[in-house]
Amino acid sequence: VLSACHIVRILVPFLIHPLIIHLLLKYFANKLTRTTEELISVLIVLVHCSAETPNLIHPNYLKIAKYWCYSWLAMNFCLQTAHRWSLGEAVITNVMENVLFQMDSLVCVIIGVAWLAFPEWLLHRQVRTHLGVSHEFCARLMGTDFLTSSVISSHALHWKKPTNRLIAIDCRSLICTLTLAAQIWSQYAYSDHWNVSHWVGISLISSWTITALLLRYHSAAQIK
Repeated sequence: VLSACHIVRILVPFLIHPLIIHLLLKYFANKLTRTTEELISVLIVLVHCSAETPNLIHPNYLKIAKYWCYSWLAMNFCLQTAHRWSLGEAVITNVMENVLFQMDSLVCVIIGVAWLAFPEWLLHRQVRTHLGVSHEFCARLMGTDFLTSSVISSHALHWKKPTNRLIAIDCRSLICTLTLAAQIWSQYAYSDHWNVSHWVGISLISSWTITALLLRYHSAAQIK
């Protein structure tokens, strides 16, 4: 009977063969983005659990689960980078567009799931007033909008015509611009109700908006 050590010695030369690595990358490439979204969702739940209910799960178990998610996320990003962030058979020549479209989808899932699952936990760090049911409803509604908009980004790479992909970029630019405008207006209109930490959310949306607008300009210039 072969021991585990002998089995590893036999399998390692086959696993590190370039052809095997290429086939594995091609097989897992289509599943990495979805797996990353699921891992990030689990990680958000773990962070919420450690912050709000630290005694529900033993801290050591939470730490192990977090590091497990971190390690798999790092592996997924490395595999995606090695495969040029391609998705399906519609591979865009520009690697940066591959990255931005899929990162856009990931960010939508992260923000949407967070606002859907625990809006009160996110809001109480930013506001000074008492939060009611209407606040939670509006927060969950915003989370639903972000989560559903991830479908556009995740499917845009399957569209072969650049003009069709511009539709996805226009949608993202419009959503981010309106969200940013609403945040800035609310910050100044109700300045007594917001904490300083609200500017963190504004800066994140600002970065997202600028990235979407720059991608829109770059894609339109390439079409011309």
